[in-house]
Amino acid sequence: INVIRVPVGLSAGHVFPLEGGMSITPYIHPRFVIRNCGDCFDETELGFEFDLGGEFKFNPAFAVRLSATFGDEDLFNDDAFGVSLAWTQGGSSRSRR
Repeated sequence: INVIRVPVGLSAGHVFPLEGGMSITPYIHPRFVIRNCGDCFDETELGFEFDLGGEFKFNPAFAVRLSATFGDEDLFNDDAFGVSLAWTQGGSSRSRR
């Protein structure tokens, strides 16, 4: 199936520092999506999706990230949930200030 998606959005979040160099960062990422399905009678749609998520940093180099995606249920968009582990070599630049 030939599908093209062009998301346009904005991410917003805030870092809440905790003791011992840890932090929590919740965020939201709303976006409009232009979708075209070439195999679906060349159908083009405008949709709305958003992510809710957060990052828990154990230290400047290691974090766990959680994210959930929600949006229109029309053209090839299912709700989703993700979990990741992130390692930043040498820690982030934010932690060195």
